[in-house]
Amino acid sequence: MSAPNFTGPTCPACGERCTPTDQFCESCGAPLSPGAAGPATPPVEAAAGPAPGAPCACGNGAADPDGYCDSCGRLVPAVSDHAETDLGPAGALVTDRGLLHSRNEDAGHLLALGTGVAVAVADGVSTSEDPQKASAAAARAAVAVLANATTLDDATLTGCVRAASAAVAAVTDPVLLDGSGDPLPTASVPACTLVAAYVAGSDLGIVSVGDSRAYWIPADGPGEQLGVDDSWAADAIADGTDPAQAYADRRAHTITAWLGLDAGPLSPHLTRRTAAGPGMLVLCSDGLWNYAPAVEEMTSLVRHHLHAAAGVPAVAARSLVDFARAAGGADNITVALIPVPTR
Repeated sequence: MSAPNFTGPTCPACGERCTPTDQFCESCGAPLSPGAAGPATPPVEAAAGPAPGAPCACGNGAADPDGYCDSCGRLVPAVSDHAETDLGPAGALVTDRGLLHSRNEDAGHLLALGTGVAVAVADGVSTSEDPQKASAAAARAAVAVLANATTLDDATLTGCVRAASAAVAAVTDPVLLDGSGDPLPTASVPACTLVAAYVAGSDLGIVSVGDSRAYWIPADGPGEQLGVDDSWAADAIADGTDPAQAYADRRAHTITAWLGLDAGPLSPHLTRRTAAGPGMLVLCSDGLWNYAPAVEEMTSLVRHHLHAAAGVPAVAARSLVDFARAAGGADNITVALIPVPTR
């Protein structure tokens, strides 16, 4: 693939240089002309909370400016607590708050393109500031790059991560930064993990940072995790620790790489391949795979839910989210299912 020609317009929102054919900025997703329409499928994003005035389930009140019911005092659910994108046979994405978190800090973006499908799943780091903003910005920026790609190569996948990282940095509140733009020593700036993919026919390109995962589930034969986790458990297993013992450790889900101003140099995991036969590409946050951590478990789980859903991606994705909620729903849950080859 030849290098992109960055001689086009400058993004009015973030100042990024773009190619002449770009309609949207690859860094922040902003339209490059006043008349440009937004993506046909909006991103599934985590919002800060319900709109003021949104009715409460108690039936007696509505959300105040902070998102709490002015009658019963409970937090009014946000629209993003459960959101779906359904592309029919081309794929589906479902994100859900789960049972224990007060908000959905996951985000996803799924977009049908003329040549295939672009998708991203991001999981906000709960201990960081505004994790829901980080994940929403990362997912949107990653898909914007993939949507503008002319070919699928490592440069495109790496550029996808760089754009997502820049988008997360852009949502950082300046009060968390010192005079040089670096995080203050006591600040926990917005951060998230990311897994993104572009599927065109039988060609797949996947990139990840952190512990959001991608799986290849063929119609027959063993499944496979595409890429590896950036986590304490993954490092321990690579050093010879028994997987069951590693995942039982309280440090198991401590991530060792993420997107954010405090993340350090990027070293994303890249995977490109051509599928030898039909199957399903699965992207998900750890809110799902925590309940099926082994590849064999996830393969069996996805096949079971696809069979029960008669192969319909949206029905199977909803069912997988319901499975995670029934298993405890301890984290936010996001799953995307993309049939391969794309149609």
